[in-house]
Amino acid sequence: MVISATLPYDIETLIGFIAGYHEKIWPLQLLTLFLSVVILWAVKQELKASSRFTGAVLSLFWLNVGFVFYISSFSNISFLASYIGAFFILEALMIFYVCVFRNRLSCQNISFSENKFGIGLIAISLFLYPGFVLFFTKSLSAIPVVGVTPLATSIYTLAILGMLNGPFAQKLALLTIPGLHIMLSVIFAGLLLLN
Repeated sequence: MVISATLPYDIETLIGFIAGYHEKIWPLQLLTLFLSVVILWAVKQELKASSRFTGAVLSLFWLNVGFVFYISSFSNISFLASYIGAFFILEALMIFYVCVFRNRLSCQNISFSENKFGIGLIAISLFLYPGFVLFFTKSLSAIPVVGVTPLATSIYTLAILGMLNGPFAQKLALLTIPGLHIMLSVIFAGLLLLN
């Protein structure tokens, strides 16, 4: 049995899709970038409401990517998009339940200097990954943005939720979908580059 690595589109089609998607949702990217920075400030301040605020914003990011990116837009070029979008919506609901409704994760006693992995992931999601895409595509409209594109949102979420304090089982449950999405995205990117 041979498994085909053929994809329904190539890298140029994907870049064109993302550029069109960014033009369609403009200026939402500015709002999500601003909210990403506000989350970092809120987590650093260690306020009691910081974890609820962080959870609410991350939930909105995941809902946005699930509905707007995957289900409404990307499903036009990929039959799997609706299923992936459903997982993003599930993640949004789980984050909302754990962080906002139950308030089970805390921003208290977080040491940014000791959390180099989390800071590294934040740098990747906000700067390195977008810079990498810009370098290879030469297109400002193809740059991935936290809150509106999937991989940047997954990396950022993994970093933020990984830094928060709380029960291990609940953190693991919340980190599973972003972690799996990152791994599958890397595999998918490899397949795209091989085609």
